[in-house]
Amino acid sequence: MILVNGVSLTPLEARAIVKYLSTSHGLAPEEAKPVMYEVERRIHTETSIPNDNLAHACARCHTFARALSWRRSLDDWKQLAEMHTARYKLPMNDEAVAFLAKSAPLHTREWDAWSARARTPDLSGRWLVTASLQGRGIYYGELRVDSAGDEFNTDVHLTSVKDGSKIVRFGRGAIYGVGVDGA
Repeated sequence: MILVNGVSLTPLEARAIVKYLSTSHGLAPEEAKPVMYEVERRIHTETSIPNDNLAHACARCHTFARALSWRRSLDDWKQLAEMHTARYKLPMNDEAVAFLAKSAPLHTREWDAWSARARTPDLSGRWLVTASLQGRGIYYGELRVDSAGDEFNTDVHLTSVKDGSKIVRFGRGAIYGVGVDGA
């Protein structure tokens, strides 16, 4: 929406949109598993493309897993195909639209079942951690996590196994895709 339609958002608005979409329209773990190589940026030979016509429609420009990781209604898949047709001067591919509408529908039983039981985990507490820092070696220490609403504040204290030097870091993060309906 930002690149194609020039939408302007504040960081707070963008965060709220990502949180809503990941909480309300994400992938259940069993839906995400077959396409995780895409988000993990792993090299993977795609074997899930049914035929060359679909490969030409989607996997010509990006992995087929990218399209399979989206969830859209039939009308939304059609609209996406029409946008590609207009923007990239590609022929309309009705077979791809039909396949994606069936294989990656907006609503799935897997998502409904998973989201009914998914809740934001409470990560608050003290955690024993180890780290391997390139060029510096192995470290051990403690990570403290404090819940701050739907975000977490962290501080980590690490000690080098090699020379006893210390590293202290502070951070803040959010977990997306769990905690349905604000839970």
